[in-house]
Amino acid sequence: MSAGTDKIIEDYTNTPEFPKLAQRISARRISQHFAPRSLPSSGQTKKVLPYRLAIGARGKLLGILYQDGYIEVWNLKNDSQVAHMQGQAPEIVNSLSPLESSLSISPDGTWLATGIAPVIALWDIRSGKLAHRIRTSFDKELEFTPDSHLLVIAADAAIFFLEMSSFHLYARNLSAGSKFLGFGSSVDIGFRKRDGAVVIGAEDLFVVLPKHDEVQIVHCGCGGIGTVSDDGERVVFTGGLVSEWDTTEEKEVSNWRPRYGSASAAYIHAKEIVVTGSSTSSLEHPSPVLEFFKHSTRQRVGEVSLSDNVGMTDGITFDEPSGLLIASYQDTRKIIVAYDVVK
Repeated sequence: MSAGTDKIIEDYTNTPEFPKLAQRISARRISQHFAPRSLPSSGQTKKVLPYRLAIGARGKLLGILYQDGYIEVWNLKNDSQVAHMQGQAPEIVNSLSPLESSLSISPDGTWLATGIAPVIALWDIRSGKLAHRIRTSFDKELEFTPDSHLLVIAADAAIFFLEMSSFHLYARNLSAGSKFLGFGSSVDIGFRKRDGAVVIGAEDLFVVLPKHDEVQIVHCGCGGIGTVSDDGERVVFTGGLVSEWDTTEEKEVSNWRPRYGSASAAYIHAKEIVVTGSSTSSLEHPSPVLEFFKHSTRQRVGEVSLSDNVGMTDGITFDEPSGLLIASYQDTRKIIVAYDVVK
């Protein structure tokens, strides 16, 4: 894949604890598939922005949902397009913000799911055809389970499960007998590997749904947005201060304050590193900054900045199999960048 070098994480080899770590982690901006699509419009070229990205098939496939509802699926191994679909009508998609859309690719590479109110659509990637749709207004975020058998859909009052073999939909209610009032604007869905529990990070809370036990709703009181680790054992909240919580013990285990604040975060390399996206800009750094911290010590080990002057980082995700770190930036425009993080 063609790539232009963005900025290697700042040299921190002078820190005695990290000379080997410094050589193993680098980041380069990959831009080939993430630029806006160009469409002819009344004799002029119209730019259509990418809204959401998703990586699936254990790091092999990349899905892109554009502003006009168009969907592309790319093979990251040989840099080829394997499918394209026209999703929701452009007038519906254009009236939404990126936070009101969702996209997921199943781990086995069979399915692609989009959530754009009022429709959740299931696409067969191999044929590029629509396989099933659900008319609803409850979608906040969606994610396939690791075995690809279920699609998990986060709503304000319930978690819905769609069985992929039969397209049967059922729910687990969250609001009964609790103070749960909804997820807010941002949701992250993960899965705890050791017991299969669904873990959902949201605004100022996280939810644990064991397969058979009672649902646990934990209100954190930290005011940030929760991101779930790849193994489902941790949720990290951002909002200036970074606050990390254990999903089993349901308590805070660490907190620290990044140099440039934190609007979003992700774990990379099996929780060895935590990366945060800046929530503020300054004369020194008018562009968004990603800061990297060693997880065990919370010590800052580097940064990489975006060359474009946009306001803040509004989302970070990391795909372990492919090594891609996807960051989205939002101000008056939407920019999505993928970094190849080399371990």
